[in-house]
Amino acid sequence: FYWAGAPPTDSSALRILLAGVDRLIFDTQALPDGAEGGLARLAHLSGLLDGLLLADLAWLRTASLRSLLASMFDEPVGPAPLHRLKRVLVRATRSGVPNAKLLIGWLASRLAWGTPERVARGQLGWRVPLGGGGSLRIDIDTSRIVSSRACGIRDLTLETTQGERFAIEDAGSPSVTLSIPGTSAREVTPYQPSNAQALVAALGARG
Repeated sequence: FYWAGAPPTDSSALRILLAGVDRLIFDTQALPDGAEGGLARLAHLSGLLDGLLLADLAWLRTASLRSLLASMFDEPVGPAPLHRLKRVLVRATRSGVPNAKLLIGWLASRLAWGTPERVARGQLGWRVPLGGGGSLRIDIDTSRIVSSRACGIRDLTLETTQGERFAIEDAGSPSVTLSIPGTSAREVTPYQPSNAQALVAALGARG
């Protein structure tokens, strides 16, 4: 079942509609601007019906960025810098905020971060408590951000307590620049699926 437009967040209205459906496809990038808690409410849909699978087109659009980010910490760099992060900054368009949150959530799950604390209501900033009394600052900047990328994410920067800076930055569509400490910056062209390609991928292994 493909839900066109802003995805549903009211589970009570969906039980009858989704009876017999095994996969619900939606696009969190279509959530209304500033929809507070929309992603969290969508997560509860997975437990709405037994066997219901959720497929988010926005999540699929971030696949190439997630792959690029993971590759930056392959050997010889290794994963150690990820455990001494002090700041994560994502610059995105307003429509790209759900994608930016999904990307940050993926990082949080992979690195086992603690529960984030909102810096101030209405701001896209969080602080994550770390062991030893330290904390990690996370920000999504949307001020005057323009991006040609379908996911709406323009730049992603990770800074460590040792002054290291890892970044994926827009180099002009469709390329991005990868910056890794101790190496020369390089330009790559990540895959950007069209809406139709993302929809086919969301249907599962057989498309």
